Amino acid sequence: MGMRSQWVNSMRVGVAVAVLVSAAVHLYIYAQGFSGIPVIGPLFLANVIGGVVIAAAVGFWRHWIPSFFAAGFGLTTVAAYWVSVIHGLFGVREVTGGWPEIVAEAAEYAAVVLGATVAIILRRQANSRRARTPAKNRARTRGGRLRSHGPAGPATAPMTAPMTAPMTAPMTAGRTMPTAGIPDDPMRHAPPKGRTDR
Repeated sequence: MGMRSQWVNSMRVGVAVAVLVSAAVHLYIYAQGFSGIPVIGPLFLANVIGGVVIAAAVGFWRHWIPSFFAAGFGLTTVAAYWVSVIHGLFGVREVTGGWPEIVAEAAEYAAVVLGATVAIILRRQANSRRARTPAKNRARTRGGRLRSHGPAGPATAPMTAPMTAPMTAPMTAGRTMPTAGIPDDPMRHAPPKGRTDR
């Protein structure tokens, strides 16, 4: 594993921890009395559940989507917090300066920055792998064609060369032609010169 992959995995751990910290603070505030507030109480509980699910996805799925959702989780949570501080949200006005608010806000900023960074990096890596795959397939296809055809061309080309040779020439070799109907040569039976019959 390269240093870049280790660095990305370390940032993924940071994203998961930041989301879990935010979820834990919301669970603490929910248990301290927000559970009885209409709308805000269920929203805090949904924040806790969503944070746990997103953190688990970031930790176990090395993909850009969980980190993207982690960044969105941090952004929406901190935005809702500041809307509640400035204008109030569903009849509840948040305060600043308490340790739960400071810890949760820091964790949510970290989730936004780290989550967005990891999502961008993993997205680019996925696009790069997708771009390299067709090139590898084309190279593999060309290699297979070269192996099947060979350097001299298609495999069927050499098969036509022997077919042009005459097929009748070897069939006459070693055979004696029939002599029926051919006049006998009188010189074949003549005695050799210098011999006389006794």
